[in-house]
Amino acid sequence: MSPTATEERHYIGGSVLVTITGRTASVAGTTKTRYLHKDHLGSITAITDEGGAEVEAFSFDPWGKRRAPTLASLIAKIGSPWTSMSTYQKGNLTLVASALSSTLTNKGFTGHEQLDGVELIHMGGRVYDAEIGRFLSADPFVQDITNLQGLNRYSYVENNPLSYTDPSGFFLKKLFNKVGDALGDALSSIGRAVKKALVKVLRGNLIDTIKIVARYYVCSSIEDSSACAQIVDGVVDVIASSANGGTRDKHDSTSSTGNIQARHESSPWWSRGEPETRRAAIFCRFKTIRWVGQSTTRPGLKVQPRRLWMWDML
Repeated sequence: MSPTATEERHYIGGSVLVTITGRTASVAGTTKTRYLHKDHLGSITAITDEGGAEVEAFSFDPWGKRRAPTLASLIAKIGSPWTSMSTYQKGNLTLVASALSSTLTNKGFTGHEQLDGVELIHMGGRVYDAEIGRFLSADPFVQDITNLQGLNRYSYVENNPLSYTDPSGFFLKKLFNKVGDALGDALSSIGRAVKKALVKVLRGNLIDTIKIVARYYVCSSIEDSSACAQIVDGVVDVIASSANGGTRDKHDSTSSTGNIQARHESSPWWSRGEPETRRAAIFCRFKTIRWVGQSTTRPGLKVQPRRLWMWDML
């Protein structure tokens, strides 16, 4: 954009819908309005003007590689040399990518930044190569240990690009829905094996990674993201502290097998006043899971006969 130009953007749900460009007050000129049209994955497929006429059109293959919306549009951009090119030349990725790139926005596949000069996509946390359908660096976190597709830390959205997106470059979008649903319902419908797996995840050295995910999920739509991040970090620290021998209230209970010590949390462990904090609290509900039954196989494990607080296992 020219130094004398201004640009105004209008957002819906965190995504740009309209851009308005014009000249500064000291420079004469006209104002142009452009509307961005997207598909179900958030990829920009067309840009139109004030009158609804198409200014630019785009298309991507399932893995995010640029392709011409139509052959005619490609020929129109490249010009007459196209008809005399060999098959090999027509397959030149640099030529095609440069011809198909936008002059109005650097956003493209799933709304991420297109690095057309090197034919890569910058997804925030990591850089993605649509030609091979892989990230250039490994994900620091295995998202779903129950899914074999999630064990390849270079793969893109568990090899299902038509259904899922990766907003941050670290976690596919469906993961946030999983976290909200599962923890919001206190994991009541999840089997014991999955609960144990989640405990192991929290028990490991993943507190920093959990904070990154929590900040993105909770704070992405909050204006004061710095304050929100502090709230989220504090909530995660509460989990870590309780999981590693932090202060807890205790009581004794009697059962048919004798006097068995059981632990419980009697004090509230997040503020109930702020909506941001309540949203962050979904990451805290690890502490409130109860398992029916008792353990007789682990020496030293203290349980109440009919229930075991999950954080006693951490």
